[in-house]
Amino acid sequence: MKIELKDVNTNKLHDELLGAGIAPKLVESKENTTWVTVDDSEEGTVMEVVVKHDPSPIPLPKTELEMLKEIVEQLVLANLEV
Repeated sequence: MKIELKDVNTNKLHDELLGAGIAPKLVESKENTTWVTVDDSEEGTVMEVVVKHDPSPIPLPKTELEMLKEIVEQLVLANLEV
């Protein structure tokens, strides 16, 4: 079964489907449309995942500089508490 979805974050939805135990046969996307091909028996579970899906972008990982700043801040706070 090929399910057509609008305005989803395709990569994030794919990860969410895998997390729910669904391994789609095929995931395709173009512009604001995503198609997910799964066994007919999995349609209900796919739609449950879609209802809970948050289409917001996946946050970018922190840069090395951002991580270093956090470490320095933690060290400064730790020295202030002593």
